[in-house]
Amino acid sequence: MDKFIYAVYLVVTTIGLTIGLRLLWSLARGEKLRFRPLMGFLAIIGLIAGYYFWERQDVYDRLAQQRLAQGLDPVSPVHIAGVWPADDPDFFEGLRAAVAAINADGGVTVRDDSGADVTVTLNLIEFPQNDEDETTYLDVAEDRRILAVVGHRGESEAIRASAAYEEAGLLYLAPTVSRPNFSEHGFRRVLRLVPDDDDIANHIADFVNDRGYRNIVALTPRTEAGKNMARYLSSVFRVDNSTRNRVDIPRITLYRSYEDGARHFHELVTDVEEADHSVILIADDVTGTARLVRALRSRNVDAPIVGFPIIEVDTFFEIAGDLSNGVVIPSLLPVGGDPDTNGAKTRITGPATAPGIDVGDFVEVQAYESVMLLSNAWERAGTIEAGATAAILRAVKGWKGLHGSYDFTPDGDITDRAVQLKQSRNGRFHPIAE
Repeated sequence: MDKFIYAVYLVVTTIGLTIGLRLLWSLARGEKLRFRPLMGFLAIIGLIAGYYFWERQDVYDRLAQQRLAQGLDPVSPVHIAGVWPADDPDFFEGLRAAVAAINADGGVTVRDDSGADVTVTLNLIEFPQNDEDETTYLDVAEDRRILAVVGHRGESEAIRASAAYEEAGLLYLAPTVSRPNFSEHGFRRVLRLVPDDDDIANHIADFVNDRGYRNIVALTPRTEAGKNMARYLSSVFRVDNSTRNRVDIPRITLYRSYEDGARHFHELVTDVEEADHSVILIADDVTGTARLVRALRSRNVDAPIVGFPIIEVDTFFEIAGDLSNGVVIPSLLPVGGDPDTNGAKTRITGPATAPGIDVGDFVEVQAYESVMLLSNAWERAGTIEAGATAAILRAVKGWKGLHGSYDFTPDGDITDRAVQLKQSRNGRFHPIAE
């Protein structure tokens, strides 16, 4: 339908340019202007635009109805979509491992419209993105084969995608999105698998207090997520005028933001060196955190550095290199990374046909867990219909995963997720002894 609309739009635009040039020619020659062709042209434009927006509005309703029918009367294979940047292949490795393990184990057993048992296998449709991709979610929403989606690393993108997926009748699991307003829209078929930033900030505050750090440097990128995290950190370390001179409570002595995607931090590091600080908090993604850690350690800034769970991936060590040691994070992978393995990767394997996954890689584990959780929910619900599956996920407590259990709130948030402090050493994050 879009191609037809675009073709008509091209024809109308050509006609419009012709009429416009004719009017200009008449004006230049002093001839009497004829507005009837122009009014006719504007009427055509109005009709085309109205039809286009009506069609766009209606298409998601039809997709939702079609997916409802597919969910109630499933046909194998069931297609799920994985959406993630192409420069982070570990995510797709986790998805593939889960799909392979489920299919090797015989698939997922649900019931069809008549109540009879039906066993379906899974098929993964991958949507690797580049830096310019901002509308991949529209392609996913309009792909009639897809019944569930896992992914979206960018938080703003994930929020836009959630609205499209909800309207198009898709079940959406966001494995790494921690921004609190992701779950504020009341969508029934949207869930996330990590605690929100406010919760993570509180865990960091507990660590800072327990270690007796009093002077804090907070560094964030100039993004919406970075600004939000700065606000959360400021709230948990807030010091009002009456306590400004107290030395027995933590306070942010320096807050600096920097351009998103920055590669050089010379002035920023100088500011940190000159500031009164006992710990440095970096609230950025894996690439930004790794680059900043490297810049700080290269200038012999040896204060403890605290990052966020998202950096527990191989990419952090690949970028930060030999300067990666000593970074602390509140890890969402509590049992990964045995300190006695000297940094060796720990992997788990499913059936013989299923590849192993690295249980110390946050993104890979979250991808794997998402598909396993989805499969488990389908079997418990007895259906792959998105609304019923989401309701089951919210209602049943104690979903078992690789690193503990998952409990969801009515808003689709996760609660009581186990968190363990870890510190980087020899290319891995290892638990810190209490």
